Amino acid sequence: MQDTNQFVVTYDTLKTVIYDTETGKILRQIVNDNSAFGDANYRINRLISHPSQPIIITAHEDRKIRYFDSNSGNTKTKKNVFKSIK
Repeated sequence: MQDTNQFVVTYDTLKTVIYDTETGKILRQIVNDNSAFGDANYRINRLISHPSQPIIITAHEDRKIRYFDSNSGNTKTKKNVFKSIK
């Protein structure tokens, strides 16, 4: 996120939110594809925000990395990172 007056957080409730640091108000909620279902595999293990681009990157329990547009809150893409070991 380019705006230093904003920060992004994720909760155990599977919600990811961008806040305004000055007012504490929610600016937008990230649209998570499985969060409405309470899928434990969707849990976010890591969350980073690109320092100069409007991109939020999350790593999930379901072994996927998701890229979000921090301006709109929508998913840009998701990729499988690891294959199952059998």
